Amino acid sequence: MKKGRIVTGASRGIGRGGGEAIGADGFVVVVNYLSNAGEADQVVAELKGIGGNAIAIQADVSSAPDVERLFNETVKRLGSLDVVVHNSGIMPLSPIGKNEVDLFR
Repeated sequence: MKKGRIVTGASRGIGRGGGEAIGADGFVVVVNYLSNAGEADQVVAELKGIGGNAIAIQADVSSAPDVERLFNETVKRLGSLDVVVHNSGIMPLSPIGKNEVDLFR
């Protein structure tokens, strides 16, 4: 059984690059995405195209029930969950000087 890794936010940007690198190393990659299934499916197809293995699972990682479902579905589909690469995040764009510490939390 290959080790499974969840990469949050893996449908684009840095998460996509990380997922692609991990997949190229022989891990099964769970491409987590929030809203764009098409982008996630494209990453899965690209990984499979280079001989890797991947699946896409939608989940909002800011929601505890969604994270629990993401983990449970990963274990159900892959048999185990070995690593989570937490890449997702949002931050409102604004000059730093105008924001408060609470915004960064």
